[in-house]
Amino acid sequence: LPQASPGAAVSSGGNTRLVVTGCQNPTVGSIVRGEYAVYAENHGRAVYRRHQQAAVTAPNGGVSMLDVLVYFWDERDGPSFCGWWFGPKVGGDQVWAYCPDQTLTPPATMWRVPYDGPMDGSLAVKILADGATEEQRAYQQPPQYQQQPQQHHGFQQPGLEHDWGQQQLDESERQRLQLEAERRRQEEELQRQQAEAEARRAQQEAAERLRLQQEAERIRIVAEQQQRREEMRRRAEMERHQQEEMRRHQEEMRREQERRRLEEVERRRREEEQRRVEQTAAVAIRKVIQQLRLCDDVTFPEVHGQLEQIMEQEGPACGSIRERVTEEAKQAINQTSERLQTEREQKAAEEKRRREQEELVAGLLKELTDLVNVAEAKVERFRLKATPLLEATNGEAVPESEEFKQACADVVEARVSAKDGCKACTDFLVSNRSRVEEASVTLEETRSLLVPLQRRVHEALREVISRARAADDAVDRARRRHQAERIIQGRDAVFKRYDRDQDGAWSCKEIQAYAKGEFSFDVPVATVDRLLELHGDAGGKGIAREHYPKVKLAVGIAREEAASKMRKEERERQERELQQRKAALRDQLGTSASAVEVCEQSITGAETIMQQMPEAVRRALNASADATAVQENSLPAVELQRCVAQLDEVVAGARTKLQAARNELSSSTNQVPADADNEELREFLETELKSLSGRTDSADVRLTRLVQSLDSLRNLAIHKDLAELDRVRVELANAMRNRMRSAGQSLEELFAAADTNNDGIVSEADLVEHLKNEPEPFNGTLDSSCLRRVFAELAEGDACGLSVSDFPGLVRAYYRVCKQTTLTEGAQIKESKTVRRIEEGEIFEVHEESFLDEKSKVMRVRGCAVKDGAMGYISLAGNQGTKFLEPAEKLVKVVQCVDLTRSFALNSEPPLRQLKEGELLQIIKWESKEPASGMMRMKVRANNDSLIGWVTAADAEGTTFVKPN
Repeated sequence: LPQASPGAAVSSGGNTRLVVTGCQNPTVGSIVRGEYAVYAENHGRAVYRRHQQAAVTAPNGGVSMLDVLVYFWDERDGPSFCGWWFGPKVGGDQVWAYCPDQTLTPPATMWRVPYDGPMDGSLAVKILADGATEEQRAYQQPPQYQQQPQQHHGFQQPGLEHDWGQQQLDESERQRLQLEAERRRQEEELQRQQAEAEARRAQQEAAERLRLQQEAERIRIVAEQQQRREEMRRRAEMERHQQEEMRRHQEEMRREQERRRLEEVERRRREEEQRRVEQTAAVAIRKVIQQLRLCDDVTFPEVHGQLEQIMEQEGPACGSIRERVTEEAKQAINQTSERLQTEREQKAAEEKRRREQEELVAGLLKELTDLVNVAEAKVERFRLKATPLLEATNGEAVPESEEFKQACADVVEARVSAKDGCKACTDFLVSNRSRVEEASVTLEETRSLLVPLQRRVHEALREVISRARAADDAVDRARRRHQAERIIQGRDAVFKRYDRDQDGAWSCKEIQAYAKGEFSFDVPVATVDRLLELHGDAGGKGIAREHYPKVKLAVGIAREEAASKMRKEERERQERELQQRKAALRDQLGTSASAVEVCEQSITGAETIMQQMPEAVRRALNASADATAVQENSLPAVELQRCVAQLDEVVAGARTKLQAARNELSSSTNQVPADADNEELREFLETELKSLSGRTDSADVRLTRLVQSLDSLRNLAIHKDLAELDRVRVELANAMRNRMRSAGQSLEELFAAADTNNDGIVSEADLVEHLKNEPEPFNGTLDSSCLRRVFAELAEGDACGLSVSDFPGLVRAYYRVCKQTTLTEGAQIKESKTVRRIEEGEIFEVHEESFLDEKSKVMRVRGCAVKDGAMGYISLAGNQGTKFLEPAEKLVKVVQCVDLTRSFALNSEPPLRQLKEGELLQIIKWESKEPASGMMRMKVRANNDSLIGWVTAADAEGTTFVKPN
């Protein structure tokens, strides 16, 4: 616990008083400054209350007078709540200042204002006890209070010097100055003693730490075992004490909760009883209110009286809801009065509207009756006009006569007039139907008057339609009869024109003359003979007048046969020309077809080569180039690269031939005549071109499939090559870390041991020689090409080996965070402070081999985050099997065009080349921040041309240029 302040020496009982001064916060200072006296007791400490209440501004703008208390609160609600508080209520939510000291009396200083703010050194608490001398009180008062007497006595009347009062003042001033000097001397002595004690304690602690370090170094192995056992025992004892303390605390909490629960149950029971009484009275009143809401003009006064009576009887029993129930009764009375008034007004308005509608309907029916009478008169006139026309057309009426035309005109005019009259009635009904239907109060009466009028309108319209149809039919019959007579007369005239001998029959020559004269057609003699044979008379004169239509039909048939023969000859001629042109076009398209066939043969050959590849390669083509496929494929990277080269050569040849076929097809298409006017010829050209284009498209699809297979095989070869290279890296890293652990060497000492010729550079030969030596000879196989690539990737510039700065890349392993976790300062999870949270996707550099945390039962490793270099320990996986780290894949993809540079630093030297979007890169050194620009840079190798350099993974604004593949 903190040491008590000097003012805490006074007992907390009796008539101890406090004086609070200072405080930089004007609002809090005006509240807490003043004199306090013992008021009560809380948690074993005295509670002090200010003599005057404080004026505090409320949230609504008003001013409230509150007590100001100084009280102590223990650790029952947690260590953060333990200490001395300024507030209006003991344990309340509103506080003004807080000090975490646990002294018996309020501390003199170290108060936080407000309670969660900074420490206010000006706020001071002084303790006064009754019986203290004036000098002690003056000693305890702050400077501003001590200056007041001096200022008061500083005024003197002119002419009064060295009197008795002045001597008393000088004596008092001298005593005060002595007391002040004594107090300052005591404070300086106390500060000097505290400083000396602090210096001695610091020296003792430094000497003790040095001794403990030397002792721990001398007996490190034994001490670690004893310390581990002692730690386990201490923790078990601590856990036992904590469990007992927790059980006691839980028991106290349980008793307190039970007490609060019983109090809460009793309070709720009383509230429920009161609520039940209030609800019963409210229900009785609300029943009458509901009756009031449903009453009419007749029952309203009676129900209103019942409501006033029930309010007098049950109103006092409503308790807390009496005001609400009274307000509901007032609202019900007002609403009912308004409703009844509205109903009365609506009834008056409805009656007025009904009278208006009756007047409106009566006027509409009268107007409709007049329209119907007019329409019936017009229909009657139309009937009278149409009757003479119908009677005239039954006889020998002549359609061309003036009398007939005048009768038709009169009928048409009367019909139009009658239709207009009927239409006026129907239009009136349609336009006024909505107005009539709105008069719902008189709807039945209106319908009884409207239906007969509608029937009369329909009958008039039906009469007009039937009479008009009969008149039209009569006129049409007369005109058709007259037209038939004219046709017969015309045929008689034609027959007489070519009956040159006027014998009433056509001979062979007369028939031929008829065909020549009327149709300009030479009828065949066989056709004429056949007509004479079938239709000639027995006397041999020829074909009589009544067979004239048959002669005309026979001549027409003969004309059609002759025209059909000519059309057939023309069609045969055109067919011969079309076949000749098709043959010519086939010859023009033959070169394109040959080119397409050569392309198809080339692609077929490529597919055959693909099928003849090893079974392992074909299986790899059907699998994605991921880690699983790389692990399952047993072929080495060299074999996969050979297959890629062979397939790449074949696919390149097939692609060239396909392009040649497309060019030849385009050239042939341009040579075909563009003015082919024959539809069939155009269809033939489109069919041939579509066939060749379809074959090229099919070849393109097959070639695309081959290219995809080639890309998959190339990616698999890249991943396999990376996997083999990573295997060598991992084996080397494990071997080097094992040597560091077994020999107890640091990274610099390991570098010095590997540098066998002491030239400051570890070459390939140095590393191989170092791995063969004790204490742990390397048992793996080192491929010279892989080792050479590892050294070439890690070495900077033109160095022939690894320098001290490059050597850590050979020892350390890299993992990718696959699930969010924490980085801790120490190896033990529960006892270590968290450095920061490691986000998913970050890269973690492992410096040492993993080890098992005995308490948490998880594997832990030490290293640093590549993002910001934060050092610490992290778990490989949780105790439930959740993986936090996995080996980082060293293949990334360019997502935005970015420059590949020679060095890590960004300078003015030209880039090696620009990396295009979609390119794959192998990571050599993981990203780190470039100090000048703040960009994250990594060393990579481009898969396209194996060029090695540095690339920006992300700029300072967060723009990403490369992402995991």
